[in-house]
Amino acid sequence: MHLRIQLNNSPAGTLVLAVCGVIAITQSVLLPPTAALVIGFTAGLYLLNEWNLLLHRCDSRAVVAINLFADSSWQLELGDGTRCSGSAPPRSVFSHPLLVAMRMVDDDGVRHRILIPADAADGEMLRRLRVTLRRQGASQSGDQ
Repeated sequence: MHLRIQLNNSPAGTLVLAVCGVIAITQSVLLPPTAALVIGFTAGLYLLNEWNLLLHRCDSRAVVAINLFADSSWQLELGDGTRCSGSAPPRSVFSHPLLVAMRMVDDDGVRHRILIPADAADGEMLRRLRVTLRRQGASQSGDQ
């Protein structure tokens, strides 16, 4: 199974502009100092989070495609075009219709953390990924 991940940054830009507008308004409106501090701090944390997400999505180590094979081996394609593979099934899997999160360790011991929001991949392929991960988890727990 081949799953290509394409993250969408367009809503983030709009939200960042809205948060900057909220910060500007809180500075111009007479608010109690604690309220202005809380609003500014919350908006600042949001902006910092968006910056980190943007850097992670543009990073050369970001995962852009996943290949899962029937024998539980896998291959990842990174942002710079390199490929890494592993034979151990994914660790720490969280599977939900809106988000799939997993941690994979390749054959060289490098850890890869993968977050796949529902709008970043084809819906049918994402559903198949969730089913495959669920089956692998059931077979691991049955083997113990």
